[in-house]
Amino acid sequence: MGFALVMAGRQVRISARNELELACVNGECTTGGAMPDEQPVEIELRRCLYPALCSARSCRAKATTIARSVDAGGRPMKQYELCYIHANQVAERERAKGRKVN
Repeated sequence: MGFALVMAGRQVRISARNELELACVNGECTTGGAMPDEQPVEIELRRCLYPALCSARSCRAKATTIARSVDAGGRPMKQYELCYIHANQVAERERAKGRKVN
């Protein structure tokens, strides 16, 4: 049995053997095997309600869509702001991979 505390956006757990395990809250760090390496199972496409530029390389268009990858538990993994053209390309690519697109 151990306990967990959050410091500077990271969850630090101390196990019963007094070993320090580090896991980022956003799921990017996997030190000590504390967070499973999950693949996204679904892509959510939502309207972008704030001013942003498209995240695609060398695209300077206004972002109209937020593409968010979601794991099996419904937790968001990554998020990208995309223009209409790039959002459609992402949707086609993810459907071809067999992922659900909402």
